[in-house]
Amino acid sequence: MLAYARLMVGCMQRAWHPAVSRTGFSLDVPRVDAYTVGGNPSVAPLCKYRPDGGSDAYYVSENKTICFEWKQFLDNDPAWAVVYFQFVLAHEFGHHVQSAVEILNTFEFAHAGASESVQLQDNRRMELQASCLGAAYLGANKRTLRLTGIRLDAWEYQVKHSGDDNNPKDDRDHGSRKNHGYWTLRAFKSTNPSSCNTFTAPATRVS
Repeated sequence: MLAYARLMVGCMQRAWHPAVSRTGFSLDVPRVDAYTVGGNPSVAPLCKYRPDGGSDAYYVSENKTICFEWKQFLDNDPAWAVVYFQFVLAHEFGHHVQSAVEILNTFEFAHAGASESVQLQDNRRMELQASCLGAAYLGANKRTLRLTGIRLDAWEYQVKHSGDDNNPKDDRDHGSRKNHGYWTLRAFKSTNPSSCNTFTAPATRVS
């Protein structure tokens, strides 16, 4: 899984680098590491600062590392598992792109002194954008990644059913299933990151 993740991240790096360079920013190659919940941090030192509440994967902007909890991607259906893995890796690389073009820094600066509701909405805008950017890459490379037929059906089901609705007791910080499906599917179809300006979208589209 780690070898596959590094290979896919390398592909995303080659795909995104020209687009980021045209903006005047640079896109460094991110590192990738796998960890287990409750495991020894020394086994995956790049991923020792793990978010509370459990997460299948996360991005560390300080050391430009994509971290994933590898056991969360084991499934009896290999096609389902690999499609979900692709979806999550593309999302986390979306955060890497956001970091490269200063979206993450701007997001963190805007948070200072904001109310909890504003912070949560901005966090949803950031997370929905990361999924959207990832989906633009996946759509542009769907044949190479074999995102067709049954595998495409599995991916579409996953993105339509990924959202805060799944854990109603947790903070609403990633966006509803409806809006997650909206942003990912439109970017997958357009294959264009310009489809992903969640920060100018009305509040109803980032709820």
